[in-house]
Amino acid sequence: MKNCSILISGLLLAIVAAPASADVITDLKGCTTIADSKDRLDCFDMVAAHYKNAKPYSGQAPAAATAPRAQDPVDTFGQPEGMTPEQEFGLEKQAELRTPDELVSTIPGEFDGWHGKSTFTLANGQVWQQTDNARFTHHATNPEVVIEKGVWGSFRMKVDGLNRSIPVKRIK
Repeated sequence: MKNCSILISGLLLAIVAAPASADVITDLKGCTTIADSKDRLDCFDMVAAHYKNAKPYSGQAPAAATAPRAQDPVDTFGQPEGMTPEQEFGLEKQAELRTPDELVSTIPGEFDGWHGKSTFTLANGQVWQQTDNARFTHHATNPEVVIEKGVWGSFRMKVDGLNRSIPVKRIK
């Protein structure tokens, strides 16, 4: 363990003393040789902290970073460019995006309920599909629907006037 601590100390000193343009891959590979998991994690943390504010090796900012932005980047973190949070609702997987907890829209035209794997096209253009085989008949014209986030990345759709909901996933 003492030899391991000496190795870590030497590696960390080399990392801290290295210029910002040093090869981060070499430093990370050095961390992978450490057997003790806590010491290895400390090494990775030190490498990350050292390179956190390093400038790109080319000395030039990426083109996307120099282009003017219509919105503050913090407000659009994790979202594809040009999409509002409402448009992004239901497309995210595990990313923590800034999306509403629910989406309110209507199903234009006649609605006859769901019949197992039914698809629903909303007035905003989104298409959602029922994810179970449940069946329920309910006739309505232009009903309002609310799609809410559930657990484990799931979504549930409620139709106005009904005291039930169904699991759905966004397909478009």
